[in-house]
Amino acid sequence: MNAVIDSNESEDLRKSAVFWLGQTGHPAALNRLLQIVKSDRSEEVRTSAVFSISEMRLPGAEQILIDLAKGSRDREVRMEAIFWIGQKEYPNAGEFLEKIVFEGADLETQKKAMKR
Repeated sequence: MNAVIDSNESEDLRKSAVFWLGQTGHPAALNRLLQIVKSDRSEEVRTSAVFSISEMRLPGAEQILIDLAKGSRDREVRMEAIFWIGQKEYPNAGEFLEKIVFEGADLETQKKAMKR
């Protein structure tokens, strides 16, 4: 999978590989997905990696999403993380999203958090 993700193949194929990487549920996959979120050349592949992280039931996956929602320099990654936090039944999701609504830096981020 890593060879496909790092290749010059189509975005669709690379996104598919990212999806299946997340489905492995392996802790190393979580670290690899975070690396993809931070550095892949394609916005679609990066946001697909956020989704894959949201699907993982590993310790640390929820915190990674929260960290991405709080501080990713990539606006689309940040918005995707906020969306998936709102879709999950995380214990502190409501409190976290409420904080974004009232303290968010930009209107679009606040709107995304309100759509929970």
